[in-house]
Amino acid sequence: MKPADTPKLPVGDCSCGQRKYPEDSWVWLCDPCLAEALKALRSGEESGRFQLFSSEDEELLCRHADEDTLLITDDPDHEDEGYCEQCLLESAEQRGLTLN
Repeated sequence: MKPADTPKLPVGDCSCGQRKYPEDSWVWLCDPCLAEALKALRSGEESGRFQLFSSEDEELLCRHADEDTLLITDDPDHEDEGYCEQCLLESAEQRGLTLN
């Protein structure tokens, strides 16, 4: 068992292709992409990599969302679950990041 202060190891490839996301993260974005996604979601403007959407399809909704929740994804086909603002903030907190 690892001590609580041991940093999370990067394990999965972020879709940016440049960095990895930390182990135990349910948001599969590296730290810079997580910050970019949060900025895009809060501004309501899509960035080059991220698309905003809402859905009635429960398979695409995160655990916080309903059909009116604005979500963000880096999957242009919207085949994967999207993330809401709360998802991104919880993931940032879990990583020890401070995002404004």
